[in-house]
Amino acid sequence: MALDKAGVYKGRATKRVDGSWAQYGESSGGNLELILDFNIQIDGTPQRRSIVLYFSTASREFSVERLRACGWKGTNIADLTGVDANEVDIEIRQEEYEGKTRNKYEIMTGGGRFSTKNPIDPKMFAAKFEAMGGGGQGGGNGGSGAPPPPF
Repeated sequence: MALDKAGVYKGRATKRVDGSWAQYGESSGGNLELILDFNIQIDGTPQRRSIVLYFSTASREFSVERLRACGWKGTNIADLTGVDANEVDIEIRQEEYEGKTRNKYEIMTGGGRFSTKNPIDPKMFAAKFEAMGGGGQGGGNGGSGAPPPPF
């Protein structure tokens, strides 16, 4: 398969050719893997691509988060009904694997877009910024009493 253009594209899970939502298996390293098919709009052209989600102790919550982003609301991983409910952002990039450059597809979630864990009101943010010697002009001392940096 030719390399896809790297970038972030819109996509939606779709049933596999056999009518199932996913292929379930184990990776060569012994981790559970679930392979979903997606219709991805790559530069305006619909393309069908497979995305692998891995389920290990460390990755389980992230893979479930990706399924939730797609629209899955269930609790039984064997029933992925609804996984096609949402259009999601899918990042395409290239990675080296066993000496070959290959496409890597990832369903983007909050972790790919960064969100603060402690949101505050913009006015409160501005007040705290000003208290640090803010104003956007540089030269603040951060309230430490130290001289401002030389830049």
